[in-house]
Amino acid sequence: IYGVPSSSFVPRPKVDAMVVQLRPLAKPLLKSSLGTLEHVARFSFMKRRKMLARIFKDWDPKYVALLEECEIDPTLRPQDVSTEKFCNLAQLIEQRGIRLP
Repeated sequence: IYGVPSSSFVPRPKVDAMVVQLRPLAKPLLKSSLGTLEHVARFSFMKRRKMLARIFKDWDPKYVALLEECEIDPTLRPQDVSTEKFCNLAQLIEQRGIRLP
């Protein structure tokens, strides 16, 4: 919404800051519990330089199919997957009662 010069802070940072306003989505992306989404994200990012297929295969090879059901390319790394796709994966895992390690 507006900028804040670095001179407004003590000690003075080397960059300026910005004030932004966040508005909630009219229709939330998350249809599972926040805890499930956090667990899925934490599990996926523990080995973030690996592809999702490898992460899920190391856990249990049969769960690689969950990625495909959520239309997530198994060759992607976690940082390349959208928030919406992670929300869908968390919802599917919660619906099926799957427990992540």
